Amino acid sequence: MQYREFAPIPPLARYVRCIWIMRAPAKTDGAGPERILPDGLPEIVINRADAFAELRPDGARICQPDLLVAGQLTRPLVIQPTAEIDLIGIRLQPTGLHQFLRAPMRDFTNERIQLSDVANDVPGRLKDAAHRRSPLSALQAALLCAVDGRRRAANDDAMRAAALIRQSAGRRSVASISRAVGVSARQLQRRFNDEIGVSTKAYARIARFDGLVRAFRAGFRGNWARLAQRFGYHDQSHLIREFRGFAGQSPTEFAASQHVMPDHFTASPGMSDFYNPAGPG
Repeated sequence: MQYREFAPIPPLARYVRCIWIMRAPAKTDGAGPERILPDGLPEIVINRADAFAELRPDGARICQPDLLVAGQLTRPLVIQPTAEIDLIGIRLQPTGLHQFLRAPMRDFTNERIQLSDVANDVPGRLKDAAHRRSPLSALQAALLCAVDGRRRAANDDAMRAAALIRQSAGRRSVASISRAVGVSARQLQRRFNDEIGVSTKAYARIARFDGLVRAFRAGFRGNWARLAQRFGYHDQSHLIREFRGFAGQSPTEFAASQHVMPDHFTASPGMSDFYNPAGPG
């Protein structure tokens, strides 16, 4: 499997964290399901090859759209490639999807939606720019055009608060974040629900969980009580309970399983602020 990431051009950096490309040939024996975990970032994904199947908790198997928007995850997403993989992903800043769509982000939480259903003027430009022979600059120009068409006076409170939460890997209190941003906790809550799609507390839990996942994938180990203390959980039981809620499996099961696609995403240097092995302070 080939995976590459590209930094956005400066005018897009406010909205886009990175652009990634993933390719893999079709396998005759089929590829197994992949578990995508919450990481606090929405995405736009363009599929230029065979469709992915999404495996729902109720056992349903649905075909994913070829140009989808994916909101915040608060539970694992299980997908399975059906043949060839050729994806372009636009990993957005926490408030980036709101900047593109200007819709309440709570409506997108745990949802994968065809982009044309929520933004009729954007899909054609993105799909044309994502053509296999088009330069990446064409895609970035199309993204910039899309966000420029929706730009309005921006309030940065949610963006600033999300950055502070991420920098602390979810260990800084919501009250402290609210004071640092200069708005009340209630105001910040409303803006998170509208611009990010989850509450401030939920976003902090996701950031803390992602820090733990990154530590696992970086080879960091220790007994459960020490891990709980290092990553800001009350105790070992709290860590395991939170991990099961976000990953759908225990930390032990997670450590013993393979995650080909998510491992590429987690290894992204653009996400390194989630994991500070030295701990707070």
